[in-house]
Amino acid sequence: MQLPPGVGILEALAGYSPGPELTRLLAILHDHELRSAEQAALIEGVPQVLEWLDHHSIPTAVLTRNSRPCAELTLNRLG
Repeated sequence: MQLPPGVGILEALAGYSPGPELTRLLAILHDHELRSAEQAALIEGVPQVLEWLDHHSIPTAVLTRNSRPCAELTLNRLG
């Protein structure tokens, strides 16, 4: 993507004006996020921790810098 070093991807993209280059970069980012969502795997012990939290009525949340569609794909795949 050839973004400036030391700058987060989303922060770098925020500096682009709407247009073909931003569209191209966003498509690249989406492709990377989609591949990651398709290959994601649960870390050992996570299902048990989530079950324990649910059993004790402790709210949970997801925090991600990925797009909502890719985050939802990951959640749907992994349950």
